[in-house]
Amino acid sequence: MKDNTAFPEISPLGMSRTHDPDTSKEAASKVNVNQREQDVLDALASLGGDGTCDEVTELCAMVYKRDEVPSNFSPRIAQLRSKGLIADTDKTRKSRQGRAQKVVRLTFEGMERAKAFVEVLK
Repeated sequence: MKDNTAFPEISPLGMSRTHDPDTSKEAASKVNVNQREQDVLDALASLGGDGTCDEVTELCAMVYKRDEVPSNFSPRIAQLRSKGLIADTDKTRKSRQGRAQKVVRLTFEGMERAKAFVEVLK
């Protein structure tokens, strides 16, 4: 179980806050975090190994989970960054809204985990 002592407001499942309503906790318990992380890695690989948060999450919502919105995937970016599977670049690109967004890239470990990247190399 995840240790959240530094963030006591986060539930042990790590997907909801302890003060969230029961419906939020129930929904959070149904999230397959590993699959969503894999979707983000695969999307980033299919974009050529780098992309903005918007580019990656929109692709995930369109390709991997048609019934979900892009914002369901954006928390995975920070989690994958903390695991060393993606990293920030010093580049930015404008979003559709015209705001600058950081460009992230797959690390070597992230490339190895991205199924789509392996398919591209075949």
